[in-house]
Amino acid sequence: MGDIFWAGLNSEKVTNHDLKDIVWDLELSQNVIEAYIQIEEDKIEPMQTESPQYMSTWTWVYMQSFQEPFWHRALYEHLLEKLGKCSVLFFPIISKEEFHFTLLTFHKNERKWRHYNPLRSLGHRKEERCIDIARNFVNIVEGWLEYIRPQARVFIETKKIPTLVKQKEGPPTLVQKDLTPTEELTLNWIMQNPLQFPFEDDMECAQQTVSSLDCGMFVMFYMDKIAQGQPIPKSVDKKFMNEYRAQYVTKLLHHKNYVINRL
Repeated sequence: MGDIFWAGLNSEKVTNHDLKDIVWDLELSQNVIEAYIQIEEDKIEPMQTESPQYMSTWTWVYMQSFQEPFWHRALYEHLLEKLGKCSVLFFPIISKEEFHFTLLTFHKNERKWRHYNPLRSLGHRKEERCIDIARNFVNIVEGWLEYIRPQARVFIETKKIPTLVKQKEGPPTLVQKDLTPTEELTLNWIMQNPLQFPFEDDMECAQQTVSSLDCGMFVMFYMDKIAQGQPIPKSVDKKFMNEYRAQYVTKLLHHKNYVINRL
């Protein structure tokens, strides 16, 4: 574990190399944002409602397989668990072609989607690709909501819901599992609300400089501000982002998964 600075519950690891990338404004690995998400989720009680909820940066990556088991595990199960209790649902997403992070958010109480791009000066086609990913995400989520709605009442009444379970051999099998209280919250919300919402591309959020590689750090900064119910500034300077990077490293140092804390 000599090179590992922070180790998450699953396979997320922040290495000493990642730490250097954070400090020196270099390209961040997805695991750096995954670590941020786990640290923020640890602050939220399991049944806490009106709370910020987070989807993985890997969700879109797994969905590229176009295989139902991946969609089920990477997206549908998490939507069912998180949507009912969230105030805002965060989808940090990455365009692999540009290796560029942007942020899609579902503001449940405001009933709208919003997309935040830390570098709107990427160029028209590259910017459009990022927006296309966000719109595709919206279409998939809203399609799932429409699919679940006719079945929601039966799931609530029976307290059972189908889920895919891995098998030692062969494809995953659909089995019935007990409905959790948070899943029931989501199903009730689906039955009581419209399931299509306006999409906005935010044109005012603070931007990284063209020469910087700060997109991942800006996405975490956006999530911080939104989760705290604060407006995202229209601009921030280099000094501010350096201080924000330092604050992020401090979060890692003080978290239970900092490797020295686990010895």
